[in-house]
Amino acid sequence: MEKPNFKKMSKSKITKVIAISFTIILATSIIWKILNKKTTETNIDLSFVQKVENITPPTFPDNVCNVVDYEAVPNLTKTLETAQYLSSKEQFEKMIKGAKEGEKQNFQAFQKAVEDCSNKGGGTVKIPAGEWKVGGPIHLKSNINLHLEENAVISFSSNPDDFLPVVKTRYAGLELYNYSPMIYALDCENIAITGKGTIRGITEPNNWKPFIKNKKKAEKRLYKMANNNIPLEERIFGTVEDSLRPSMIQPYNCNNILIEGIKIEEGPMWTLHVLYTNNLIIRDLNIETRSTNNDGIVIDSSTNVLIENNNLATGDDAIAIKSGKDRDGWRVGKPSENIVIRNNKVTEAHAGVAIGSEMSGDVRNVLIENLNVEQADRGIRIKSRVGRGGTVENILVQNSIIKNSGRKEPLQINFDYGSKSTQPKTKKKPEIRNVEFRNIEIDSDAENAIEIVGLKNQMSSILFKDIEIKNTNQFVRVDNAEFIKFENITGVFFKMKNSANLEIVNDACPKVEQGKSENIIIDCKK
Repeated sequence: MEKPNFKKMSKSKITKVIAISFTIILATSIIWKILNKKTTETNIDLSFVQKVENITPPTFPDNVCNVVDYEAVPNLTKTLETAQYLSSKEQFEKMIKGAKEGEKQNFQAFQKAVEDCSNKGGGTVKIPAGEWKVGGPIHLKSNINLHLEENAVISFSSNPDDFLPVVKTRYAGLELYNYSPMIYALDCENIAITGKGTIRGITEPNNWKPFIKNKKKAEKRLYKMANNNIPLEERIFGTVEDSLRPSMIQPYNCNNILIEGIKIEEGPMWTLHVLYTNNLIIRDLNIETRSTNNDGIVIDSSTNVLIENNNLATGDDAIAIKSGKDRDGWRVGKPSENIVIRNNKVTEAHAGVAIGSEMSGDVRNVLIENLNVEQADRGIRIKSRVGRGGTVENILVQNSIIKNSGRKEPLQINFDYGSKSTQPKTKKKPEIRNVEFRNIEIDSDAENAIEIVGLKNQMSSILFKDIEIKNTNQFVRVDNAEFIKFENITGVFFKMKNSANLEIVNDACPKVEQGKSENIIIDCKK
């Protein structure tokens, strides 16, 4: 575009050009303000729910590969339970001999069954009743259903070296090569883990336990490598000295997955860690994993996920949604999105459902409903911090019950969440917008029923509506937050500090301590 030559223009033309330019600048400014206007009003888009509900579970060819046919041997105490599946006395005698040889034979047998079934075009790898101790990881392939019959138990070696060589994975939001998860699927389609049996990750002696206190040096080294954009191929861990524990079950970059019906007990770290995966159904599970960092279900940079009808008792968050940590999360750039979590029961956890803190790749389009938290430190928690970046948006939590006697905040948004091992190297701020909490019953004796520790200029369109708080001595604490609406919140004292643009709409006027806050609107009838 040719620049105007003001020397050759008349005064009236110059005035006209200036007026047009000013009008364009003003219009642009108005449009920008309209598009970026922050408000307390929400507008949740639930169009993603139908897409999630329409996920088609994988189906498999009729081929059945029974691990017994590949010379898998049960624990001797379970041999008689398994004898009915054997075809001959010779096979039974071979089983007795093999049971004495132990875990390595089962590792080979399980992998042979998977490979053979895959070579036939797919099918079901059958695990009959009995306890089967496996001396290494089970690596699934496309079109395989790992099916555990009733009273079948798969347990794993307690020797970390059995989970080598290292594989591609993610540790607390950072990519690396590390110990293989105990059940691992890389770049697979149409896989399942089903049945009425049990998968047990840790057996005695628990050689993973010392890793918990010895991990910090390696965590800092990994974070430094990720922050400096060291190629993934050079981020090699997987030693006792590093002490970075693997997840227990992990689909990595997979499509069309079903995990249904089984019981999962005691893994080394995160229990069911779903990474870079699309179209996933997790239902009717019973997860009991109470060790350190034993999150139950972790959805990590994955899309189109249905989590329903599960029972969870965990040593960390029961269900967590994540998407990478800091610069490494931005580099990968894969959000967790289109997630439906419904009809789940939590009997022990740090949080019933947590979003973050590793959410640098964004989290969006999440429906949480009919959640029953019987005991947890917190019911539902969104957590992040300066340095994470990323956006949490379009989240609806509704129709749920949270009980946590003697614990912490039932509902929490915390954008000042700390880390004991690594500190962010940037000041990039996370953002939260368009989030609703509706129709939630809280029965707790914690000091705060709702706690919001926010970030100025990073929050908008957040609603808490129809929250029934049984304990009338509790607080709603709001610190450094903005653009939040509270509607029909019963029986609490609002305690605010350094906050702005908050709205309280109640039938009865609540007690409000505004503490250096501004633009607080209180609308009540009594």
